[in-house]
Amino acid sequence: MEITQRQAQKLGLKKNTRLSPFLEKCCLRLVASESFQQAEKDIVFMTGIKISRSCQHRLIEKYKFPELNVKGTVEALSVDGGKVRLRTPKGKACEWKDVHCR
Repeated sequence: MEITQRQAQKLGLKKNTRLSPFLEKCCLRLVASESFQQAEKDIVFMTGIKISRSCQHRLIEKYKFPELNVKGTVEALSVDGGKVRLRTPKGKACEWKDVHCR
């Protein structure tokens, strides 16, 4: 679908983009809480628009998220499956552990 410059300006579309700002936010929120593959399925279900998982991955990669200022040391971390790299003392090889859901 062709969009005029005036329409793009009114919709808040950036140059050379195919997604509206609201649809971008929807993708970002879904990917933050689930996998790229599941987010792809959910976007199609909710909107009827197919946005591939690779497109959503590129969307995440282009964003600059602010660094968090954490006071203190992180004592625990919750991960839902996958592999986690464990840091070891300097000079020793790092360790990779499988994380299993319970």
